[in-house]
Amino acid sequence: MSGFVISNAKSIRKKSGKRWVSFPSKEWVKSDGTKSYSPLIEFADRSIADKFQSAVLPLAEGALL
Repeated sequence: MSGFVISNAKSIRKKSGKRWVSFPSKEWVKSDGTKSYSPLIEFADRSIADKFQSAVLPLAEGALL
């Protein structure tokens, strides 16, 4: 078997209806005390990310039903 495993990925749906698969991130605290998150995995450009979302989001949502 080839490939890789991404642990802690999430399927997210906002109240506005926007949906996406989110990769793991690392939480950190800004100097003003607010939380922020740095991605641990990113795509090289937006078009690749969009293609990934189009292919994977329906699969992820189908697996959760």
